[in-house]
Amino acid sequence: MEPGTEQHSDDLAKREEELLSFHIAGLPIDPRIAVYSTIILMSGLALLDFQDTELSWSQWGKVFGAAFAPVAAVAVAHAFADALGYEVRTKRQLNAKAMTHIVLHNLQFFYVAVITLVLLAPLLLLNVAASSAANILLILGTANLVGWGTFAGRRVGLGWRGVLIYAIAYGFVGVVVVWLKYWLTH
Repeated sequence: MEPGTEQHSDDLAKREEELLSFHIAGLPIDPRIAVYSTIILMSGLALLDFQDTELSWSQWGKVFGAAFAPVAAVAVAHAFADALGYEVRTKRQLNAKAMTHIVLHNLQFFYVAVITLVLLAPLLLLNVAASSAANILLILGTANLVGWGTFAGRRVGLGWRGVLIYAIAYGFVGVVVVWLKYWLTH
């Protein structure tokens, strides 16, 4: 590797991250991770098949597992891939600073899971049927994807028609997951 190339590689990675991230309430948000997490979480919820009983603590645990386990698996896999990519790209062993950055960056995968669990708590307290709670979370996940599509359309400077097309396209992914749930459970 030529002298200065390592620094250039690190600068490019940092610039890419700056372009892809922004902050909400001081927390870094990478839209790619938010969308991945939403789709993964929705897929986990789509596999749950609850009877129309009230949402119990054991069912809450199943929803927690469906939300948390796949997201955790992807976060760990993504962190591992980031670490490997860093070492291959820079031809250097991962140091503490880079490792800390990778771990903190990949904690973003859990934002959607935590928000889901926070939204689930009032449904538990209101004795909402478990299947209804899962459906509400799937609808909110679809709305989240529509929001990201709207954000992306606005960010690239599209007019209202283009933004609407982006919102519909992103929301369509959520609709496919909801359709998958009904196909698998009925």
